[in-house]
Amino acid sequence: MRRAVARRSYLIGPVRVAFSTADSVLARWARVYHASREVEGPPDLVIELARSADEYRAPTPPLALRTGDVEKVSYIGWRVTWVPETNHATALLSKQTDDVRGPRRVAAIARTLVGRYLLRRRGLPFHAAAMIHDGQGYLFVGRRGAGKTTLVRLFPGESVLGDDHALVVCEAGGVRVYGTPYSGREGTPSQPGSAPLAAILVLAQDATTRVEALSRAVAFKSLTPHIIHHGHGRAEVEEVFDIMDVLTRRVPVARLRFNRTDPMWPVVSAA
Repeated sequence: MRRAVARRSYLIGPVRVAFSTADSVLARWARVYHASREVEGPPDLVIELARSADEYRAPTPPLALRTGDVEKVSYIGWRVTWVPETNHATALLSKQTDDVRGPRRVAAIARTLVGRYLLRRRGLPFHAAAMIHDGQGYLFVGRRGAGKTTLVRLFPGESVLGDDHALVVCEAGGVRVYGTPYSGREGTPSQPGSAPLAAILVLAQDATTRVEALSRAVAFKSLTPHIIHHGHGRAEVEEVFDIMDVLTRRVPVARLRFNRTDPMWPVVSAA
């Protein structure tokens, strides 16, 4: 008798992702990070989950390779084969995957594939915090410890889209920032949603709160380390830089120096 295949769709940024599996444990792992984003309707991307008899020890970080019309993505604990033309992916989890690592690995698979999907649609994922204030979206980037999580907890605006992972998409009418369900180590709650991207702010903790404009050249250099990209080869790098070129032309980038006591939003809005 054939086992029933469970299939549920979740909204990750602007992308409807469906997880398909005949394994009830894998279906449960998929729900851990995505349950609050369940949606109806046809998916943009289908990920078929299964277990492997193999043990995947490398590579790190994830590595994506294009071969003709197929992409293969590898990481510790899982392997994915994705056909962009059909938007169908097959994901195999290492035989050593358990209840502790399982949900994190399924989330990593989805996060990586959504980034790959959006790259073909003028979008990029960032290690960044994102918030909505007065109906506008703001992206906050910085090295680990720069204060992304601190900022969203002290000055959350109307909505926190995330403190560690955000998606930016160049659309016909401008640039839009989207939240995702993936938080940093502190587990800061995030809300689904999106907004027109008003500014990108590079964080630096300081004695006073102020905004300093950056040239496009400095902005480009400051943002590049915070892009999440696992592709390989010159062509993909050029795709990323083309999107960055559009992004830095359309959206102002500035350095935000801030402290924990001075109100942040009045300074940002004025700037």
